[in-house]
Amino acid sequence: MEINTGVKIKMIYALNINPIVKRSYVKHGTSKISFSQQINKDLFVKEKDEISENPQIVEGKKDLIKQSKYLSDKNLTAGSGGNISMRVGDKFLISKAGSLFSDLTEKDISVLDSNGKLLDGEKPSSETPMHLAVYKNRPDVNSVIHFHPVYATVYAVANKTMLPNILPHTTKHFYDLKVAPYENAGSDELAQKTASQLGQSEALLLGNHGALVVGKTPQIAAKTADSLENYAKISYLLENSCFKYKQLNKDNVDYMVNSAKSNK
Repeated sequence: MEINTGVKIKMIYALNINPIVKRSYVKHGTSKISFSQQINKDLFVKEKDEISENPQIVEGKKDLIKQSKYLSDKNLTAGSGGNISMRVGDKFLISKAGSLFSDLTEKDISVLDSNGKLLDGEKPSSETPMHLAVYKNRPDVNSVIHFHPVYATVYAVANKTMLPNILPHTTKHFYDLKVAPYENAGSDELAQKTASQLGQSEALLLGNHGALVVGKTPQIAAKTADSLENYAKISYLLENSCFKYKQLNKDNVDYMVNSAKSNK
């Protein structure tokens, strides 16, 4: 019995996949594919189509592209260094391996499930385990950005954080900033230590690597990335100048820290 490869899924279900039909074969070029294999193939294509056409995923991709351009325009990374992701329901969007923030397109964004299984798109970023570990540990986070900003990375390589409590907004958003110890890029060790060291903070420096920020939306995460690098630059310039800097007093610090906690 020869089955047309263009047979529709609703017709497949109607056949009820009985043992006789399952042993039947369809011709596909010069090779033969079992009827059950054809069913799985058609279902996979259908599932991919449903994912790519999902309105939330379509809008999510547009948002990631917009924020990637913002990060590129701010010179917050170089080359293909960095990756951006977003939680959409029970699925995750993340930039593919080797993609550039400067010219990210919809085809450069992969769709995964919570276990990292690729549902649509090309090979995702090698840092996917790190993103998924953060999402698992932080249900309040819907976007993660890993990037290599110059000044923040200088501090990450020096294994130290910026001057504390020098500005109200940096005190509010980065009062609990830490440096995670170095682990190999893309490794499970990096993923687990990043999620653990991040805790409930908005940002984390990655030792000898770069930085990571999180947010409720890609836009918030991108703005946090910009603020982190601005903070690092101001701190670096103060530390390496003849100026005597003044830090906020304890009352000011407590006020900003409490304000940050009340917004979570």
